Amino acid sequence: MIDAVLALSKEYDMFPAGGMILCAVSGGADSMCLLHLLCSLAPSAGFTVAAAHYNHGLRGGESDADEAFVTGFCRQNRIPFFLGKGKVAEAAAASGMGLEATARALRYRFLEQTAKEQGAARIATAHTADDNLETFLLHLTRGTGLSGLCGIPPRRGQIVRPLLTVSRLQVEEYLLSHNIAHREDQSNLELRFSRNRIRHQVIPVLRSMNPNLNETSARMIASLRADNDYINAQALRAVTAAEKAWGGLMIRAAVLNNLPAALGARAIRFLLDRLQGAGRRNVTGAHYSAVLSLARCDDPSARVSLPNGIEVRRVYQSLLFTVGSPVAPAIEPIPLCLDGETLLPDAGWRIECRRKKPCADETNPQDTIALRADAIGACPVVRSRRPGDRLSLPGRGSRTLKRLFIDEKIPCFLRDNIPVLSDEDGVIAVYGFGPDRSRTPAGGEETVYVSFSRIPGSESPAKL
Repeated sequence: MIDAVLALSKEYDMFPAGGMILCAVSGGADSMCLLHLLCSLAPSAGFTVAAAHYNHGLRGGESDADEAFVTGFCRQNRIPFFLGKGKVAEAAAASGMGLEATARALRYRFLEQTAKEQGAARIATAHTADDNLETFLLHLTRGTGLSGLCGIPPRRGQIVRPLLTVSRLQVEEYLLSHNIAHREDQSNLELRFSRNRIRHQVIPVLRSMNPNLNETSARMIASLRADNDYINAQALRAVTAAEKAWGGLMIRAAVLNNLPAALGARAIRFLLDRLQGAGRRNVTGAHYSAVLSLARCDDPSARVSLPNGIEVRRVYQSLLFTVGSPVAPAIEPIPLCLDGETLLPDAGWRIECRRKKPCADETNPQDTIALRADAIGACPVVRSRRPGDRLSLPGRGSRTLKRLFIDEKIPCFLRDNIPVLSDEDGVIAVYGFGPDRSRTPAGGEETVYVSFSRIPGSESPAKL
């Protein structure tokens, strides 16, 4: 058993030399085995051990007895000890989550906070090979993708599971051989819990068919995890092009649309993980499918609402992921330099103007507007749209900017961030639409070429 623990810990760097291992101890057989084993390995491996117990308050006197047992064991063996308590039932009722999920969330929050305060390098939990098999079957029963069939990961960040290749029978033998007491949680026998029904009713039948069930399932789960890790790596690489934008993340719709089916939902999960203040709780397969459909649709301003306040919007050829409504800064009026550069740092724009006579057959670069120099007033400015602004475009007549933006389905949140050039006679030109017909060069006249670009590092919108 010790060889199996050492092999797994080496593979996943579970016991860094000089670091503290914070061991989660419930008082049950598995956690008492882990605590004793870590304390035995610590001197030769060069790490230190502390214990942490969380009293969920779900079993009245029994919960308090567990707390007293772990406290006493740690005091007797001079193990640094940290205690946490919570009202799980009240928290579950308030959040709408189940008791088990709420207990787990509160317990891990306590462990992570304690590890941070004490400078622990790792948090060790006592999940065994039997727990891993139960988790696999539980996910299989509920319906899951490949990720759910990978069971419990040996390591997730600073959380490690040194006993994950050890059977529950080996744990019991270890406790017996070292004369280590432990507490029995009677709730583990209650068949109203799905995991307990799998443990006490399903697995015995499967083990009668295959006495080596733990070993064969462990090999299968390890193989599935290797496949899953590779697919995840491909999905993660696909979304590295996502950029911060308007308080969220923006990615070209084609990136998601062109991904194989096996990668699409995973790529969206990684984007949600990067989204500040979000999280993936209650985000289902149907939600991922809706976002992928959004990436394929033609509506330039369609959107999908996800749990946790997440909005995914189609912004022309891109998707914008935000928590709540996105915000694009308005452009405060600033004089436009007609022979040089005008910077709008708050709005994220750089506008460069240069005067010259156009050459024959010359084409303007993308995001550049050509204006007749003598048609620009003495005091041109760049600003956001204003009520009553009008633009006359070839073949479209004079129309208000409000109507133009609506017709082009420009999202409301972007409209005040679109640069409008104006003078005392009205609108000269609008980024993405071009110059007013009255300001367009006729040919051979001195021309002002106005080029628009984003300031490096600013949040970048999709092309209009």
